[in-house]
Amino acid sequence: MTTQIRARLAYPLRGDMIRAMKHESHKAVTNRLKRTEGHLRKVIEMVETGRPCLDLAQQLHAVEKAIHAA
Repeated sequence: MTTQIRARLAYPLRGDMIRAMKHESHKAVTNRLKRTEGHLRKVIEMVETGRPCLDLAQQLHAVEKAIHAA
């Protein structure tokens, strides 16, 4: 981070502090994203096997909602 950008911040950011921050919700978010990853792999498989576009659109919408929820 450049000195100019750092000077604009209301508080100092130290790299160690940013990396060390862990919230209780991190585990839940990680689990949700891993489930979403599996869902997305299934969607890729659907594309490769030629499933109908409507089915793909529905599944992609579900993946988008899951990512948003994370």
